[in-house]
Amino acid sequence: MTSAGAKYFVSADGKQLGPFTGQAIRTKLFRKTITVDDYVWRDGLGDGWVKISTILDELPSDAIPPPAPEPSELKHVNINHTDGSPRTVVEVPEKGVYEPPATLKQKNLLMKFGCNDPEAIRHLGREQASYIIDCVKKDFVRQRNKTQAIAVIVLFVIVLAVAALFWFLSTYNQMH
Repeated sequence: MTSAGAKYFVSADGKQLGPFTGQAIRTKLFRKTITVDDYVWRDGLGDGWVKISTILDELPSDAIPPPAPEPSELKHVNINHTDGSPRTVVEVPEKGVYEPPATLKQKNLLMKFGCNDPEAIRHLGREQASYIIDCVKKDFVRQRNKTQAIAVIVLFVIVLAVAALFWFLSTYNQMH
């Protein structure tokens, strides 16, 4: 075995070619521009040329690495609202095969809404981002309506309590 940086010279069809890297030798063998019966020389072999077949084990392997891992599919996004209302959890629909990436405007809007994890929205598609934005807006309206409903109920209870107090006082004053 030799170092990965070795330079090889090849003798093929009566011509001396090179220098080549070990990977270049593998590529030439694959393309059949040279054969394992051609001769090769590198520093350390002395004065003799040897058949390429005798040094195949020191050349880089043809092993193809497995495919790079794909980013994990985002299943849900947590939106922590800046106004203190309860967080929104949005289930993210599956990304379409040909779906373009989310726009910068969409990503910025999601960050503004409270998605504090940029990695969570990094690989979102445009339709996925639109869906999440729509869900957050609906949740905001629902929270606002809920808050308004609570305010109306509290106001009604206060008015009812004041009316009951006035009734009690007027009844009490009529008795005395």
